[in-house]
Amino acid sequence: MDVDVIVKSPFAASEVDVLPASAIILGTTENLGYMSGALKDFFDRCYYPCLEGCQGMRYALYIRAGNDGTGTKRSVEAITTGLRWRKVQEPLICRGPWSEDFVAECHALGALMASGLDAGIF
Repeated sequence: MDVDVIVKSPFAASEVDVLPASAIILGTTENLGYMSGALKDFFDRCYYPCLEGCQGMRYALYIRAGNDGTGTKRSVEAITTGLRWRKVQEPLICRGPWSEDFVAECHALGALMASGLDAGIF
């Protein structure tokens, strides 16, 4: 595969990282039925700088949910819809008590994104 991967926390990432990217994987915890403050901060800083330059950005989302994750999913999708980003699959919601399976599911999400980009599908 010929895909470069850059991993950054939402606090460290900015439009400088997003604008040249071919795709982005967003991750968040479920906090009171909403996205984490870190992801919200990322969107607050990057929304307008990325609004025009990132239309059509392919993205994926994973949510670590203590409950059902639907409020978190809805809040992120409202912002990504405004940005006109395209999701490559339905969000991965890791529900309930911690499980090592969550790690494998997130790895599979990353592999799907990388393979889709490498094959020109996304």
